[in-house]
Amino acid sequence: MEHRIYKVRFYKMKKSNYLRLLKYVFFKKTKGPVQLIHFVTSKCNAKCEHCFYWKNLNKNNDLTLKEIEKITKTLPELYLLMISGGEPFIRKDLVDITYSYFKNTPMRKVTIPTNGLMTDKIKKDCVNILERCPGLELSIGISLDGPKEIHDKTRGVPGCFESAIKTFFELKKLRKNKNFKISIVSTLTPINQEKMTEFYRYVKNELEPDVFSLNLIRGSPKNPDMKKVSLHYFKEILKLESKELKNAKGFKNKIRNFIHIIRTQVIIDTIEKKKYVLPCYAALLTGVLSESGKVYPCELLTKPIADIKDFDYNFEKLWESKSAKDYSKFIINTKCFCTHECFLRVNILFNFKFLLKSFLKQLIRI
Repeated sequence: MEHRIYKVRFYKMKKSNYLRLLKYVFFKKTKGPVQLIHFVTSKCNAKCEHCFYWKNLNKNNDLTLKEIEKITKTLPELYLLMISGGEPFIRKDLVDITYSYFKNTPMRKVTIPTNGLMTDKIKKDCVNILERCPGLELSIGISLDGPKEIHDKTRGVPGCFESAIKTFFELKKLRKNKNFKISIVSTLTPINQEKMTEFYRYVKNELEPDVFSLNLIRGSPKNPDMKKVSLHYFKEILKLESKELKNAKGFKNKIRNFIHIIRTQVIIDTIEKKKYVLPCYAALLTGVLSESGKVYPCELLTKPIADIKDFDYNFEKLWESKSAKDYSKFIINTKCFCTHECFLRVNILFNFKFLLKSFLKQLIRI
């Protein structure tokens, strides 16, 4: 009965959510983040050479479900939730965490990355999330950094590639639910860059994910040499993706591909120009909640806004605090910039002038 109630509520909220999102194009003052990245655990079962979070891994300081439940009741503006880690599926209560957000916030989109090592647990959790949260759009991103030898070496776990592939095909069975999406996420490194174009074709032709995403290493990875990549290979993938834009079927898919291509181009421009390309809305529309409760504007700025515990787990109060406002002013005034894909998406979507300009450029190219 409870699930039926939430299903009805979802359909009533869907249109109002789109109208609510439209206002953020013109007004950036909010009572909380529109997009939140929540590191639900620092526990991880891999040893990735390119991990930017390696110094924080495998500590015993995760927020409890009860604490998270309190936090979710204070996020009135939330639309997109990105659950991260560590390895998110290590948490036994991941389904309950997701349900807390679904029940207590306007959030209706969840993205969860995974290394794919825990096939049965991952599939079971996805099935339960879709069952308990009717209408929720759930996207799972499986990490694959190249062919078997390259991927296993990069992730530091023998058999990681085979486990990830097994998980991918098990999750593909859930595609009968129109709200479930599965993507392949690759990180460009010196080890895989020369084979990335070939690997891209393998993913597109043999695996056929809903989305393929190629990321650049950010922050301070465990192995600093992993950041030494050639932008040439990144551009090659952009060319292939741009060609596919013409063949995308359905309005939503065309829009999704369009935003993805613009974001990739912004990343290239940022790296080549080594400067700010467009305003960042971190601490305004986006935020990060660490596993221990510290709240950051983004993953790359190491100084937290505050600890959620000091605000009695009230995100709205923290977001409207002087420290949060000062942080957002700092980001805008210093023209802070990076190549973080998740934040760039929000920066593009809610910047009408930039979005329109990019759209017209893309039309000319097509």
